[in-house]
Amino acid sequence: MRRKLSVLPALFFVLSLTPGLAAAHDGHAHGMEPILGTVAHIEGDRLDVADPDGKTVSVTLTSATTYFRGTTEAKKADLKAGLRVAVETAHGKSGLEAKVVRIGASEEVVWTCPMHPEVKSAGPGKCPKCGMFLEKKKA
Repeated sequence: MRRKLSVLPALFFVLSLTPGLAAAHDGHAHGMEPILGTVAHIEGDRLDVADPDGKTVSVTLTSATTYFRGTTEAKKADLKAGLRVAVETAHGKSGLEAKVVRIGASEEVVWTCPMHPEVKSAGPGKCPKCGMFLEKKKA
């Protein structure tokens, strides 16, 4: 018993010098940073997330994966291409697995003509009046 107690002060000392080790159990996977980006593609149990650098990371969605939009629970069906996400991951049986997927607020996007702002579309295309490419604008 005496020997076990003498190890505790040494353990606390090591943890105080390495705050990353002590914080590893705050509900996040060990050593894994969240993947931040936009949903590039979702099919079955695979989620492809495009990060701001243009790299795509593929993550497996499991039955244990939880989904949130803000503080409210969401569903896998709420994931759509183009939505911003933060995915907390861990290494699992099938590679990188999503533990928590946080879905950002969806932005309404309207495509308009730079010369004819009254021309609006839900997607990209050309202006029927002048033929210019429509530009993406936040609604």
